[in-house]
Amino acid sequence: TLDELKVHSAHMIACGHACGAVLRILLRSPHSVEKEMIWYNPKFNIDELLIDMVGPPPPGGGKGWREIYRQKQIDAMERILKNTNARIWSMHDKDHLSAETIDVQTLLVSVCRHAVLRHRLLIQDVSPCDLCPVHMGAELPFYFLFISKSLTNAIVEYFQKRERNGQM
Repeated sequence: TLDELKVHSAHMIACGHACGAVLRILLRSPHSVEKEMIWYNPKFNIDELLIDMVGPPPPGGGKGWREIYRQKQIDAMERILKNTNARIWSMHDKDHLSAETIDVQTLLVSVCRHAVLRHRLLIQDVSPCDLCPVHMGAELPFYFLFISKSLTNAIVEYFQKRERNGQM
């Protein structure tokens, strides 16, 4: 863990399922992460991740239970952001969207409607010109993300800039 490594706090840039892990760290150990984080194509099961805060779906569900359950998830995400003062820049490659990524993006967009929290979330579509997956070798299944210079500069500025008067 970060505590065992004697890392007091760290900025987080996460891709895919790792975004869910970062959110878990934020829930369980908020002191170990800096408040600014970047998610790229976040992909995690919202139902599983927020179940401790919202409970399981109602058995048998009634009419409109999905909307009620989604509102509980939105409220839970709002509480997380309020309690931790976290700021999330969520980037989505519209050419590679999964159902889970769309679900996370929809949740974040709903949270953006909150008057205070809208300044703590930035949701952005990116293209391969901004972030491009590059394979490390022909025989290796791994790849890394090549980040354009303009996006790199924007990321550095994002991490350096703290929320001031409700504005990013």
